[in-house]
Parts: sequence; C-alpha cells; structure tokens
Amino acid sequence: MKIDPANVAKYIDRGLPIMWAMFSTKQYNEIANGRTKEREGMTDPAAWKKAVADARKGQKPLQPNRNEGHVCMIIGYNKETGEVAVSDSWGPNYEERWIHGAEATQVSQGSLTVIGF
Repeated sequence: MKIDPANVAKYIDRGLPIMWAMFSTKQYNEIANGRTKEREGMTDPAAWKKAVADARKGQKPLQPNRNEGHVCMIIGYNKETGEVAVSDSWGPNYEERWIHGAEATQVSQGSLTVIGF
C-alpha cells in the first residue's frame, strides 16, 4: 500500500491513528531524524516544500530489512509536501517525526491498521 497524505487523511482527520507495520532501518531513521530537525527551523511553507523536494532528488531508495520489523503510528500528514508524521514509543525524540510518503512506502511492510473507537 502506498503511504501518502491522500491515503491517511481520511482517518487522521477523524482522529483515528493508524498503526503502520514497517522496517525501521538505519537509513530510514537517519532521514526521519534529519528531516524532522530541519523542519523545526522552517517558517516558510514554500521553502520547506522545495527543501523536501530537493532532498529527495538523487536519493537512493530506502531498502527494507526483514530483520528490522517494527510497528509505529502515523499521526499526521502534510499534503503540500507529501510528508506523513510518525510517532514511536522510543521516547520524547520519537513522538513526532516526518518522512516523505514515498520514503515511507519503501520501508513499509504493506500493512496499515486503523484504530477505531
């Protein structure tokens, strides 16, 4: 399943978190951590959209690693940049990290589960 704002918006907008089965690789975490840190200092949405697009140019695809299976939550999205917000249980530094949907799709196990109430 493709991980992108269009696929998660209908659930997130209703307040329903999404459990995401993925491969938490070193490369994924480096990108998510770096992009999240860069994002914190941005105040111009157009500049951030360009920065995300530029960062993805020439980037090698993320490779899933079957030994690094993990589940976390998708808690938000940005339609303008194509990013999704991911929350993890590893502590305060992982409460909200951002990654482009195409990158998330590359490390996805193909499973999203909506938490209904």
